[in-house]
Amino acid sequence: MDCAEFDRVRAAAKEHERQSQGRGKKGSTTLKNLKPIDATEKIAEATGVGYVTASKAKTIREKAPESVKAKLRTGETSINAAYTQIETAKNVHL
Repeated sequence: MDCAEFDRVRAAAKEHERQSQGRGKKGSTTLKNLKPIDATEKIAEATGVGYVTASKAKTIREKAPESVKAKLRTGETSINAAYTQIETAKNVHL
Protein backbone atom coordinates (compact mmCIF):
# COMPACT_ATOMS: atom_id res chain seq x y z
CA MET A 1 0.00 0.00 0.00
CA ASP A 2 1.35 3.37 -0.99
CA CYS A 3 1.27 5.55 2.14
CA ALA A 4 0.93 8.54 -0.15
CA GLU A 5 -2.59 7.34 -1.08
CA PHE A 6 -3.94 8.30 2.34
CA ASP A 7 -2.20 11.67 2.19
CA ARG A 8 -3.59 12.39 -1.30
CA VAL A 9 -7.11 11.50 -0.24
CA ARG A 10 -6.77 13.50 2.98
CA ALA A 11 -5.50 16.57 1.11
CA ALA A 12 -8.27 16.36 -1.48
CA ALA A 13 -10.91 16.01 1.24
CA LYS A 14 -9.56 19.06 3.06
CA GLU A 15 -9.67 21.06 -0.16
CA HIS A 16 -13.24 19.95 -0.82
CA GLU A 17 -14.27 20.97 2.71
CA ARG A 18 -12.56 24.35 2.28
CA GLN A 19 -14.39 24.98 -0.98
CA SER A 20 -17.72 23.87 0.48
CA GLN A 21 -17.59 26.22 3.46
CA GLY A 22 -18.92 29.19 1.51
CA ARG A 23 -22.02 27.39 0.26
CA GLY A 24 -25.42 28.17 1.73
CA LYS A 25 -24.50 31.49 3.31
CA LYS A 26 -26.87 34.44 3.40
CA GLY A 27 -27.14 36.13 0.05
CA SER A 28 -26.37 33.03 -1.97
CA THR A 29 -28.81 31.94 -4.61
CA THR A 30 -30.56 28.62 -4.63
CA LEU A 31 -30.16 26.73 -7.86
CA LYS A 32 -32.80 24.18 -8.65
CA ASN A 33 -32.46 20.92 -10.52
CA LEU A 34 -28.83 20.39 -9.62
CA LYS A 35 -27.61 16.86 -9.17
CA PRO A 36 -26.09 16.22 -5.76
CA ILE A 37 -22.33 15.83 -5.85
CA ASP A 38 -20.81 12.74 -4.31
CA ALA A 39 -17.71 14.22 -2.68
CA THR A 40 -16.15 10.82 -2.08
CA GLU A 41 -16.44 10.01 -5.78
CA LYS A 42 -14.83 13.32 -6.75
CA ILE A 43 -12.03 12.82 -4.24
CA ALA A 44 -11.41 9.29 -5.54
CA GLU A 45 -11.18 10.58 -9.11
CA ALA A 46 -8.90 13.46 -8.15
CA THR A 47 -6.49 11.27 -6.21
CA GLY A 48 -6.44 8.21 -8.45
CA VAL A 49 -7.80 5.79 -5.87
CA GLY A 50 -10.96 3.74 -5.96
CA TYR A 51 -14.26 4.85 -4.46
CA VAL A 52 -14.08 2.25 -1.67
CA THR A 53 -10.53 3.31 -0.74
CA ALA A 54 -11.57 6.97 -0.60
CA SER A 55 -14.58 6.03 1.52
CA LYS A 56 -12.40 4.05 3.93
CA ALA A 57 -9.94 6.95 4.13
CA LYS A 58 -12.82 9.27 5.04
CA THR A 59 -13.83 6.96 7.89
CA ILE A 60 -10.21 6.84 9.06
CA ARG A 61 -9.92 10.64 8.99
CA GLU A 62 -13.09 10.97 11.05
CA LYS A 63 -12.70 8.12 13.55
CA ALA A 64 -9.14 6.84 13.83
CA PRO A 65 -6.82 7.91 16.63
CA GLU A 66 -3.78 9.94 15.62
CA SER A 67 -1.51 6.93 16.18
CA VAL A 68 -3.27 5.01 13.38
CA LYS A 69 -3.06 8.02 11.05
CA ALA A 70 0.66 8.30 11.79
CA LYS A 71 1.18 4.64 10.84
CA LEU A 72 -0.60 5.30 7.55
CA ARG A 73 1.64 8.26 6.80
CA THR A 74 4.80 6.22 7.42
CA GLY A 75 3.55 3.19 5.51
CA GLU A 76 3.44 0.91 8.57
CA THR A 77 -0.19 0.03 7.83
CA SER A 78 -2.58 0.17 4.92
CA ILE A 79 -5.86 2.01 4.50
CA ASN A 80 -7.68 -1.32 4.53
CA ALA A 81 -5.97 -2.53 7.71
CA ALA A 82 -6.66 0.75 9.52
CA TYR A 83 -10.29 0.70 8.40
CA THR A 84 -10.70 -2.91 9.52
CA GLN A 85 -9.25 -2.01 12.92
CA ILE A 86 -11.81 0.81 13.31
CA GLU A 87 -14.73 -1.38 12.24
CA THR A 88 -13.64 -4.23 14.53
CA ALA A 89 -13.40 -1.85 17.50
CA LYS A 90 -16.83 -0.42 16.66
CA ASN A 91 -18.42 -3.87 16.54
CA VAL A 92 -16.84 -4.88 19.86
CA HIS A 93 -18.45 -1.88 21.57
CA LEU A 94 -21.95 -2.60 20.23
